[in-house]
Amino acid sequence: MNQIQKMAVVLFGALSLAACSSNGLKDEYRIVCPVVGGAVGSLAGGAGAVGGAVVGALVCPVDSDTDGDGVRNSLDQCPDTPADVDVDEVGCMLTAEPMVFAGDTVSAQCADFAMMDGDLVAGFSPVHFAFDSDQFKAGQEAQLECIAAVLLANNLDAEVDGNTDALGSSDYNLDLSKRRAQNVTNYLIEAGVPSSSLWVVGNGKDKPIAENVNEEGRAENRRVDISVVR
Repeated sequence: MNQIQKMAVVLFGALSLAACSSNGLKDEYRIVCPVVGGAVGSLAGGAGAVGGAVVGALVCPVDSDTDGDGVRNSLDQCPDTPADVDVDEVGCMLTAEPMVFAGDTVSAQCADFAMMDGDLVAGFSPVHFAFDSDQFKAGQEAQLECIAAVLLANNLDAEVDGNTDALGSSDYNLDLSKRRAQNVTNYLIEAGVPSSSLWVVGNGKDKPIAENVNEEGRAENRRVDISVVR
């Protein structure tokens, strides 16, 4: 084989090995590539076998990424991670940090007015009204002050629902329930709660919590419910 032929053979072998490398060889090619390189080099004669083996070892990847997560096998402690998942520096799948609520702050003097769901405020005890009145009963200012304080301390939003008993027409009671809810909302706003944090709803007589067959039940239904919206 003349010198030009030898050079052509060696060049062809190197290009073939480079193509293999660019196609993402696995670990087994660390052995195959030097062998192929040596074989190609032997065709060139003499020291070409040694040179071919060296070229094969250099061109082929020495540390591949079998699972394709971007972390080389020598550093990958989780070599079988699924495709298209985020991994850490050692090739192991990242897990989302759990969301932890620290709990809402409720002062001791306001604890009786707050309805809790675990350590979170879910709502407040109802604000009651006299028959056919949109003004909450006297003495409930302390309750409303506590409601405002808890909403502010925990940066909470709330829905303010007005309700009535079953006496009277549906249209009249719907208007009355809205006025009740609005008056409670106005008090909370005056106490510092942002108006954007409060939603006013009138339910009329459609959501009783007690039977309307006697005054005791009707008094329970004349109320404003305040529930926390998260």
